[in-house]
Amino acid sequence: MALISYVGGAYFGGTYAGSAHVGAAVAESPDGFSRVVLALVLGASGVLVGVSGWLGAGERLRRNPVVGIRTRRSLASDEAWRTVHRFAAPWFYASGAALVLGGVGAAVVGNGGAFLTLALATTTVSVALALLAIWRGHRALDRSHHP
Repeated sequence: MALISYVGGAYFGGTYAGSAHVGAAVAESPDGFSRVVLALVLGASGVLVGVSGWLGAGERLRRNPVVGIRTRRSLASDEAWRTVHRFAAPWFYASGAALVLGGVGAAVVGNGGAFLTLALATTTVSVALALLAIWRGHRALDRSHHP
């Protein structure tokens, strides 16, 4: 096991860029540790996005200052909030699933270019699906003739 950490620096594929190096993070290798951290972050993020979609679909997600599609139009009324989130929910499920699959992939994919490509592709797909969710929710709001 290697004790790897740094202060004011970053680890880049076998070389360090930064100042003093002091031991702290324990992992088989920095790449293995990075893979585990990314897998956990992507997986947990995916679950949170999926749960917010589930709450929105079931109309259990109330207007709040933190979670949900927070646009001027969706915050205009409780009815607008519910409409936007109900129609956006399937796309949020897909966005969350993309992140969870990316987390699983990050845990099993080898190091190097494939690892980075997977992380970037998963995040890009998830963001695209979230944007589609927002568009679909507002499109439903337009069709309901709500301002």
